[in-house]
Amino acid sequence: MKLRELGELGLIERLKGFEGKGLLAAIGEDAAVLDLDGERLLFTADLLVEGVHFRREYTPFESLGQKAVAVNLSDLAACGAVPLIYTVSLVVSPEEEWSSVEELYRGMVRGGGQYGAQLAGGDISKGETLTISIALLGRAPDGKVVLRRGAEEGDLLYVSGWLGEAAMGLRLLEAGQRVGRLVRRHLLPEPRVELGRELAKRGLATAMIDLSDGFLRDLGHLLRSSGKGAMVDLDRFPLSDDLLEVAHSMGLDPLEIALTGGEDYELLFAVNPSRKEEVEALGRELEVKLSQVGWITAEGLDLRKGGSPYHPCGPPGFDHLR
Repeated sequence: MKLRELGELGLIERLKGFEGKGLLAAIGEDAAVLDLDGERLLFTADLLVEGVHFRREYTPFESLGQKAVAVNLSDLAACGAVPLIYTVSLVVSPEEEWSSVEELYRGMVRGGGQYGAQLAGGDISKGETLTISIALLGRAPDGKVVLRRGAEEGDLLYVSGWLGEAAMGLRLLEAGQRVGRLVRRHLLPEPRVELGRELAKRGLATAMIDLSDGFLRDLGHLLRSSGKGAMVDLDRFPLSDDLLEVAHSMGLDPLEIALTGGEDYELLFAVNPSRKEEVEALGRELEVKLSQVGWITAEGLDLRKGGSPYHPCGPPGFDHLR
């Protein structure tokens, strides 16, 4: 069977048969979790491949470095952990300029340094396709970790920030625009490390995931892991004025972009209804927009807009193998 037939999710399910024993979480979660003499360590890895995740004609190398670290930081944020150190494996052409590689690493150090993550080493190999692979180690200071599994029927669904802006920024870049808030949202995502840590520390989130492949696809991951369904009220969806204005000017549906666009790197999490006020107070405390967009059900996925069922036009999000 070809991998395109399996798809990314199907491949991950098959790879679970190879995972190690004794881990608190492993394949299928945002990060692996290991209990080491009472200390909970988290380990995640992510990569960016030229032509798949970025194009150099509109991606400054310093921004690329910062984003490469940010997407890993977002995985730890989704578990409520804080970062420690990371390694970088770089595939690069011998014809690449040193100045470009210097900018790349400058961006990584800047991006990691904002959250206390330090570069600790890595590996280099020659190749024609520029590839940056980062492995990040973190910890849960008080042992509290939030996983994708754990949502219960009746839990409220919250999402941080504004959705669809990064995907809209990509479309603007492809159209030749190089500046603006939406462009920046695509090039320089801001991982919600502090929010994730506080949600875990205060025991507010029952399940959590970061939004990298699109709201619908990532919600599906959380629901499958928890063995539950959801009702999503699209009238509550956080769509910014910037997104609405640009999408309409380009003849695009802003809601479809927000549902399937990907690369928001916001947090989607479930909350027991009794903790609703605490969660919303946390949002105000951290000055992070939090929107309740639905709730957890026993099974299935019910999307509603204006009280009526809503059916997305395209695929639910990004699949690396399709």
